[in-house]
Amino acid sequence: MAYHATMNFLESIRDAVVDPRSSFPDRAFSEFLGLAEGGGTTLCFIIDTTATMSKEIEAVKNTTISIVEKASINERPSDYLLSPFNDKDINKPGSCV
Repeated sequence: MAYHATMNFLESIRDAVVDPRSSFPDRAFSEFLGLAEGGGTTLCFIIDTTATMSKEIEAVKNTTISIVEKASINERPSDYLLSPFNDKDINKPGSCV
């Protein structure tokens, strides 16, 4: 569910910012997001924070910290993004799904 919500959200942004006549719509979208070549990498974590995940949250936090700490200096991302996902609003008016 989080994957599909994220894809729908990103596709709605792409549709809003990329000219449909563009010969390279994926490149334009990548540039908009700052993902163009030479722009470094971004490590993104989308974490389900709903009440049903309460038992798993501590393990997810520990795993996330471990992943970040294990990145070597040469491979360390230039940006980090943490996005909580809470599905309580899915299928309500205004949701991105």
